[in-house]
Amino acid sequence: MSYDPRRGGYDDDYDFGYGSPPPDDRHRPRPRPRPEPPARGVARVPSEPIPPKRDRSNEDESDPMGLIPGPDETTLLPRVPGRRESGPEPDEDVPESRRKRSIRRHRDDEAPGGRRAVRVFAEVFVTLGAVVLLFSAYMIWGTSAEINAAQEEKDTELEEQWAEEGDDDPALDPLPGDAIARIYMTQIRPEPWIIVEGTDLDDIETAPGHFTDSAMPGEMGNFALAGHNVPAIFRHIDVLQPGDKIVVETKSNFYIYEITESSIVLPTDVGVVAPVPNNPGVEPGEDDRWLTMVTCYPWWDNYERYIVWAKMIDTQDRGDELPPEAVS
Repeated sequence: MSYDPRRGGYDDDYDFGYGSPPPDDRHRPRPRPRPEPPARGVARVPSEPIPPKRDRSNEDESDPMGLIPGPDETTLLPRVPGRRESGPEPDEDVPESRRKRSIRRHRDDEAPGGRRAVRVFAEVFVTLGAVVLLFSAYMIWGTSAEINAAQEEKDTELEEQWAEEGDDDPALDPLPGDAIARIYMTQIRPEPWIIVEGTDLDDIETAPGHFTDSAMPGEMGNFALAGHNVPAIFRHIDVLQPGDKIVVETKSNFYIYEITESSIVLPTDVGVVAPVPNNPGVEPGEDDRWLTMVTCYPWWDNYERYIVWAKMIDTQDRGDELPPEAVS
């Protein structure tokens, strides 16, 4: 007895003792036809896999705005997970340290009041630091440019004034704010400063000012000057050393002074500009021809004063050439 696959049974026994008739060929499943092999030279293109059906069992079915598409629809707006829904799982390729930084950054967005206050204070301090840097830059470059421009104008006015006055020296009876002389300190800068009359804030805004109650250049007593502690005026008089020379130019003479000493004093110590420095009430003698320069100290503040004293050692007639002490 053998099994016949075309008939679906054995060839010599159909009922196996039960008298069952052989199966009908019409109800037997027919084999699927095999696809024809592709022609030579034609690549076989595999069929696209059918994507698995999306599991929507854990999704929030509430959709008040109607933004979630149906099974056969599309949408232009992405669905944003609700507050109770979890976001997408992190990518396995992202390093763990980067994931922790991302989580920490999002937690900072919901930081408590203390941490938020620290962040606000930090931002305020950074802003203040930027303001201080900008102010410092303005004090160094912006203010210096303004002072230098004003000095050039005052220098021209002084030359015109000396030319118009004839033999009279305008420094003998100046008005507040008038230019009266030049002062050369080549140890600080190559150009001279124009000295104006008076020490009010308006007078000394762009120039050293002469104390109105002190002596004039070359006279017996104390020729006292005040200037702001900005780089373009008296900021660097602290570099002057005993023995350095200073030249004061008037309409008729050059007066040469030599530095004797410097000191830091309180603003109430007015004896530094006395006719005989640090000896208030003492009458000056023939040898008491002094120059005193005063500026605020420390730098960027004004609760002390930096003082430099010099004594006149020579006088020269003003000519076409400057004294060697006035040339850098």
